[in-house]
Amino acid sequence: MHFYIELTQDYLKLQQQTLYLAVQVVDRFVMTKRVKSTKLQLVGVTSLLIAAKYEERFPPPVSNSTSPATNSFSFVMIDLD
Repeated sequence: MHFYIELTQDYLKLQQQTLYLAVQVVDRFVMTKRVKSTKLQLVGVTSLLIAAKYEERFPPPVSNSTSPATNSFSFVMIDLD
């Protein structure tokens, strides 16, 4: 969870409401689907991008979201556009 807070506040400079919505999205997704621990970071970053599209006036592009994720996944895995 610390990773998502740091990503939201320090790197992407998103509002707290965006973080809260992203946590709700992760919770709901994990309740309905079994997620491997290796894919949990992908689910979290994707939920931040979805939440940012709802809450932020100018949501960050996908390319900004993957840098701090230590290249754990590719752009193809989180294509939202």
